[in-house]
Amino acid sequence: MRRTTRFRVCCYTVIVAVGTGLVTISTANAASGNQRHKFIASDPGPNERFGEDVAISGNLALVGARWHDDPFNLAGGAFLYDLSTGNELLELTPPLAEPPFIYFGQSVTVGKNSVVVGGSAQNDIGVLTGAAFVYDLPTGTFRHKLTPSDGASGDSFSFSAAAWGNTAIIGSNQDDDAGNASGSAYLFDLTSGNELFKLTASDADAEDQFGYSVAIDNTTAIVGSPFNDDTGSNSGSAYLYDTTTGNELFKLTPSDAAAGDSFGWSVAVSGNLALIGSLGDDDDGSLSGSAYVFDVTTGQELFKLTASDAAAGDRFGASVALSGNHAIIGAFAHDLEDLDEGAAYVFDLTTMTEVFKLIPSDSGANDQFGNAVAIDGNNAIVGAWKNDDDGTNSGSAYVFDVSPPINGDLDGDGFVGIDDLSIVLSNWNQNVVPGIWRVGDPSGDGFVGIDDLGVVLGNWNAGALPPPAAARIPEPTSASMLVLLCVATLRHRTRERG
Repeated sequence: MRRTTRFRVCCYTVIVAVGTGLVTISTANAASGNQRHKFIASDPGPNERFGEDVAISGNLALVGARWHDDPFNLAGGAFLYDLSTGNELLELTPPLAEPPFIYFGQSVTVGKNSVVVGGSAQNDIGVLTGAAFVYDLPTGTFRHKLTPSDGASGDSFSFSAAAWGNTAIIGSNQDDDAGNASGSAYLFDLTSGNELFKLTASDADAEDQFGYSVAIDNTTAIVGSPFNDDTGSNSGSAYLYDTTTGNELFKLTPSDAAAGDSFGWSVAVSGNLALIGSLGDDDDGSLSGSAYVFDVTTGQELFKLTASDAAAGDRFGASVALSGNHAIIGAFAHDLEDLDEGAAYVFDLTTMTEVFKLIPSDSGANDQFGNAVAIDGNNAIVGAWKNDDDGTNSGSAYVFDVSPPINGDLDGDGFVGIDDLSIVLSNWNQNVVPGIWRVGDPSGDGFVGIDDLGVVLGNWNAGALPPPAAARIPEPTSASMLVLLCVATLRHRTRERG
């Protein structure tokens, strides 16, 4: 399989009002975040799907591999990493006393002093009932086995999982309370292992698969139901809950919902914002995908996100995560130079701009980078469960630094230099959307001109990791600035004549 290492310059955003207040955000040419680590299992093998799910908290990252072969065939595993060093800290495996089961690592999450690993096909209550396993941090000592009070065969408990502090929410998308695969979710206390509440949708119906995705932040939980049929077959919905009471707060559906959108395929919540993926949305072609931001306190839709380079079949919104006002959204079927290489996109929700397009250094066909994403602060992790480094579908995960770039670093490489100057010159005298600085407008006034040139030159050679001194370009003199202005003017006039 051909693999390439690519350096990309991409860029920014157009904000369009649509219909009844819906705001669609897409971006042209966002910079790529800096890749810090690539993770693979310490004992990898083919078809292990390392990177099926990922989680991040502070300086720790957790990666699931549901078909890992330790301690027995297809048992599954989860791997904990130190983000500072990139070192593997722990390999978590199912307790040896457990009967054979699969999918341990299909869902993973990190709580306050514990990690939770889901095994949705665990068989001790019944066939494919599912269970979740709690381990202590930092020792990795097994602490609790979580099972639902009304578990039954085929429920797939722990198909999804999320934690905040000492509370976990576990999805059981095949539960049958309101008909086949209507779905449910459960809240647990991670300290005691006790079940707190069982959550079901107020309008639950067969085949909705409520619990397909879950997320939690403080006292708010969100549950996705991507096969709900309110506005057409598999249009999808999501539900907000108060974790202190178990009460449903709001049912969320998008303003432009349509059949097949699968709104609720992925969900995230942080503070007063909820993010819901809709990988079947067709705005930019069949299955191009989108994601929506809602206000948790009111249940109102705020805006809709689409990728800057959206295309049919990308499945943007297959995975989503939030940290404060930053969102990361995976598009595992995005095509770069090969089929289904995948990509992930980081958005700043305060300015409604796409900040980074994340691409791995060794992107390859069918890797499906972006099948899982997580973000905390300036660290983001992205799964590529079908990467083939150690055999077919052995899988990998990548960590990126998504720190806000320094002023004048228009290409996002962490250094202000000739490439950034080139972006200004190539857009010279152009009107752009105000505040979209990566198109050559770091001054943010909506016009690429002398002010923007001044920002770049004023930060010349700045950067946390600049090139070696011998590779640096001397700061432009007054004479060279005049030459640059002349070049910019000539370029602009040539474009006008063309």
